[in-house]
Amino acid sequence: MAKQKRDAESRKAVEEAEEKEAEENRRDEAKARVWVVLGSIMAAGYNTLYAFLADLMTTKDQQQSVQVSKMLLSHGVELLDHIERRQPKTINHWITQRVGDMLAIEGQKLVEYLRPAQGQEITEVLRNFSLERILMEAECIAPMLCGALRNVGRNDGVDLVEGKSRKDKDLVSALCCTVLIPA
Repeated sequence: MAKQKRDAESRKAVEEAEEKEAEENRRDEAKARVWVVLGSIMAAGYNTLYAFLADLMTTKDQQQSVQVSKMLLSHGVELLDHIERRQPKTINHWITQRVGDMLAIEGQKLVEYLRPAQGQEITEVLRNFSLERILMEAECIAPMLCGALRNVGRNDGVDLVEGKSRKDKDLVSALCCTVLIPA
């Protein structure tokens, strides 16, 4: 029994060593291929890797564009993950800027929707007021902003006395919309 255990452990150690060596060989081969491609990019007249990638991402050639699009559809998220692991500040800055721009656009659309028509009487505004309708329309007009506000307004806590939530989540979202979006 002990001999079988030692033999199994020995086989496992050999397999692990073989796997480690195979992984090192794969890394060495990948490194060599990358150097070949980088050399080819430079030989093609590109001074930097960025110059090549910029041309690749903005190509107007239909066949090249199709190849780039297929790659991004299949592996775009993986590429972003690689960028995030390599340079987290860069990708986080980009995300913050893009999301901020998108939220600003949606916020402006929501402001335009929520602003009463010029010359409309307050009694008419109040008579036609429907929080449910406003929230449904707001969700269509500004889905990202509404989702963010819904998450802000989410009640993760519970009323300790009664054991139930006391927040009306839609009311909190509507209140956030009116407070956070400038008139």
